[in-house]
Amino acid sequence: VVQTQGIINSATEQYQSQAQHDVQSLDQNVSKSRSQGLQVQYFAQQLTQAKTLLSSAKYPKDFAAVSTQAHTTGQTLDLMRLTNGQLTTFKHTIDQMQSAHLDVTAMQMQYQDDQQKFAASKVLPDFQKLSTLLNAQYLQAVVSTNLALPYVTSAKLSDLTGKFQFLQSNGMDISTYQPMVNTDKTAASKVKNVQDYINFSKQVDTDIASMSDDLITAQAK
Repeated sequence: VVQTQGIINSATEQYQSQAQHDVQSLDQNVSKSRSQGLQVQYFAQQLTQAKTLLSSAKYPKDFAAVSTQAHTTGQTLDLMRLTNGQLTTFKHTIDQMQSAHLDVTAMQMQYQDDQQKFAASKVLPDFQKLSTLLNAQYLQAVVSTNLALPYVTSAKLSDLTGKFQFLQSNGMDISTYQPMVNTDKTAASKVKNVQDYINFSKQVDTDIASMSDDLITAQAK
């Protein structure tokens, strides 16, 4: 009997120690998530509940239940932060595409819907579904961008070369602009992603702006 009681006491101490550790980890997790600006009221309530259950636990099964709750809530918080990161990445991608003058109307609507889903999510399956959805939407955005880039790059370069040829056909001095056009043609062939296009587009805009006075003169002629 004494030996059996010793085993029970030892097991209870082990479960209690594990439960205390899990609750402490959850406490740190909630604080970390809050410091990152996430809304953690629901998870703070779960933490309070876990602490209450821990204070009243007596048997191994009681401590095991506390550990399970704390562990599950902690996993959900981890996935919440991951999903929030995915949201940020998706928004950044949309902003880049918008800077490149690509149509992002549908993606902006998706992002707004994702934000609503994120705000309403509380349990692990909610964040798992949203994470999977965000991953698919991000990949779709990347594919759409890659498909569009050759066309918008070509259009931008055509605008530049069209103005250059207009100056040339009207007898303007193009010696200053020829190297620019050559450099931009080379840059156009190296556009592989949105950031490449944004840099290329800004340079082309700068080069076209440098032609403005001569373009006005040529048009006057």
